[in-house]
Amino acid sequence: LSEITSDAFSGIVRIALLPDSDSKHEAVLDKFSSCYPVSGEAIFREPFCVEYKWEKKGSGDLLLLAHPLHVQLLSNGDNDVTVLEDFKYGSIDGDVVGVVGDSW
Repeated sequence: LSEITSDAFSGIVRIALLPDSDSKHEAVLDKFSSCYPVSGEAIFREPFCVEYKWEKKGSGDLLLLAHPLHVQLLSNGDNDVTVLEDFKYGSIDGDVVGVVGDSW
């Protein structure tokens, strides 16, 4: 047995799971790998309307996953996000889809 020691760690650990073996998904994760959310909030400015806003760190654009209901709402709204229709992960509630943007 050998022992590995190091100084205390302070930082961010990120783990990514590819939805399948298609290399285009790896390229998407690589493209957005330098930006990550540190906090988020739901803002209710008017009845029947919600805005999700995230504080981010790092550089570049923020990639998040949207629940099927959120994707429906994004397609009907006037927002500054990009929905990556081909970047999906299966979930119990349906496919979650990649969304690029820090406010939607």
